[in-house]
Amino acid sequence: MQVTRDTFPAVFPKFVELLKSCDFYAFDEEMTGISTTELPETITDTPEETYRAKRTVASRYNIIQVGICLFHKEKNAANSTPAHYVARPFNFILFPHNSDDFNANERSRDVVLSPSSLAFLRRHDMDFQSWVYQGMAYCDANQEEALRKRHEEKYRELDSIHNEGNQEVEGVSLLTEEEKKWYDNAVTLAQAFSERIQAALEKAKVRNAGQTAGMVEVSAALDLIQSGGREVFLPPQRGKSAREALERHVEQHFHKLSLTFRRQGAVYMGILRAVFPEERNRLREKEQVFREGELMNMLGFRLVFKALVESRKPCVGHNCLADLLFLLASLDGPLPESLPEFKRRMNELFPIVFDTKYIASRQQFFPLERFGARYLSGLFGEYGFRSANAHVTLPLGFESYDPLAVGGGERHNSSAANAGGPTHEAGYDALLTGTLLLNLLAEMGGYDVATAPECVVNRVALFRSLFALNIGAADVDEYLPASGVLELRHEKRVKLHHIDSCFTALSLQNIELHPVDETRTLAVLPSTWSKMEPVEERNPGWLSTHMTSRFPQFFEASVYQPTSACLGAKGAFHTTSRALMRVIPRSAMR
Repeated sequence: MQVTRDTFPAVFPKFVELLKSCDFYAFDEEMTGISTTELPETITDTPEETYRAKRTVASRYNIIQVGICLFHKEKNAANSTPAHYVARPFNFILFPHNSDDFNANERSRDVVLSPSSLAFLRRHDMDFQSWVYQGMAYCDANQEEALRKRHEEKYRELDSIHNEGNQEVEGVSLLTEEEKKWYDNAVTLAQAFSERIQAALEKAKVRNAGQTAGMVEVSAALDLIQSGGREVFLPPQRGKSAREALERHVEQHFHKLSLTFRRQGAVYMGILRAVFPEERNRLREKEQVFREGELMNMLGFRLVFKALVESRKPCVGHNCLADLLFLLASLDGPLPESLPEFKRRMNELFPIVFDTKYIASRQQFFPLERFGARYLSGLFGEYGFRSANAHVTLPLGFESYDPLAVGGGERHNSSAANAGGPTHEAGYDALLTGTLLLNLLAEMGGYDVATAPECVVNRVALFRSLFALNIGAADVDEYLPASGVLELRHEKRVKLHHIDSCFTALSLQNIELHPVDETRTLAVLPSTWSKMEPVEERNPGWLSTHMTSRFPQFFEASVYQPTSACLGAKGAFHTTSRALMRVIPRSAMR
């Protein structure tokens, strides 16, 4: 379901109702930029360095879309296999709200665009017209406070007018002679009209004794129409001060009248209209709804963010560190300076987080070659919407992402389960993410969100990193390579395919190669390597020596380990040099 500035007031109450009853929700985002050249990320970065780089990006660029998909387990199939879920994906389109009279506290950040990110989104048919013209507002906590204050002050004067009784209207003494003459004439007309309305009401009460107040007012309105009409037209007026003075006087003294002005050329025509008590109550209710809707449009997606936080529901993303950082930077406030502070804030806002990329990479649960790809649509393609583990359906109103609607579908019917689907539309990707989680947990051992093992909760993957974040622990993160990492130093002429062929010559498969620069490459050994025979050849030190002697024309290999700070010692993940790994002399490994 697409949610824009126009549809948000109608959608939001239903969204909150569904959120309260869901089992979990998945989310995804599209942004105006995802990287920055002054802080390039490398495979050797510590989690703290990765956080600092991504923090800079999230604080600079903007959110375009936020997709949130709510998952409800079907009650009549609670114990069935496969599990049955109903998914409701919402695609919120966001664009900063601004006004010329906003002050610094109320104003949104400038929209900053990365050409590469926009080119990527353009290739995936992003509707930029919809983003600019239909995007709903959003703000952080400080902006919300300032905007609420502005909204309150806007109506404070009007509300005070209702409560001032017969106090003298301000500004009349400042009118010109001509404006004062017009003002006095208008007040006289209003007085006469008000008396005529009161007389019609008195007659109607006598004539309709025992009837409801509404019937009495209908009868009085008919009398007014027959005796001259329900409206009185005032002489034209050009001056704003005179019009405002009359508006205040009518509000204070004539509660059975309403006054509006319509522009006609260079002047304004005033219209006095009869408003009976019951009708005035309805108008006040309508005014209250208007005010609430106006405030809702000013705050926009900030209200959704607060509802997500208050729900305390499990939150699911895919490779979602950047998504979380953008959420907090745009909707909570300035991001914390350090990684431990960020984790503490995350635990306050979102106590349960799942990352499907992290879960899919856990080799203790999935065979090394279980998944051919680690990107979202590739992983989802292994399952589809109706697998042996989970069936996910979309109810009426959310069918735009249904496989039949998007032209894709099941893995057995197409080359990819989402062929033709609107990938990189945040709402659709959120749907894929939540469905993928259900399948991964079920394949791990029949788990669901409520019973998932602790080792996959609050763990977040880091893109092209040797680490994963443990959001639940302020000072400890996870070092992923279980079998070891080799550093290969080589000349610029040596390319990745040369290095890969060297490992292949030794019958070593599934080696992950990560360039650090033009003369250094890290080789991450697969978990299966540590189980090879003979035992003495499982040692990374032995392997580095062997490869150096076997392929001296290509590289010199040595063993790397993270520094002690990166292994969870006190003060872990404080900023360190980018030369994170230390060489372990080969002689020490023999």
